Amino acid sequence: MKKITSGTELRNAILQLENRKALQEQLLKEQFYITYKRLKLLDFLKSTFMEAFASKETHNDIIDAVAKLAADFLSKKIIKGGSESKLKKQLVKLLQYGITTVVEKNSDTIQIIGESFIKSFFINKKKQEE
Repeated sequence: MKKITSGTELRNAILQLENRKALQEQLLKEQFYITYKRLKLLDFLKSTFMEAFASKETHNDIIDAVAKLAADFLSKKIIKGGSESKLKKQLVKLLQYGITTVVEKNSDTIQIIGESFIKSFFINKKKQEE
């Protein structure tokens, strides 16, 4: 800022600073509103997500779906190759069935692990926000 030598220059500098302050206040208010809306949206999504997982039936459906997807993914990764022979296809199906069976038999344990992961994820996010 240049050196102020007269009263007029001082008044102009004060007006400029007041205008700058008003603009910064307006920008700060707008940013606060945007942040507030995002936090409300995050809280809404979090509560919706937690409500969805509150039902035991939903847990089981999700675990079954994840188990099937994981079995499919793992079996395709394990048995990878250029040709799809009948033997390979049968091995993939057998592997998928085995993984799905193991997951279904241990669904309670997997559910507990999944819940603790989800809770720790939200707790860590909450701590980071604070």
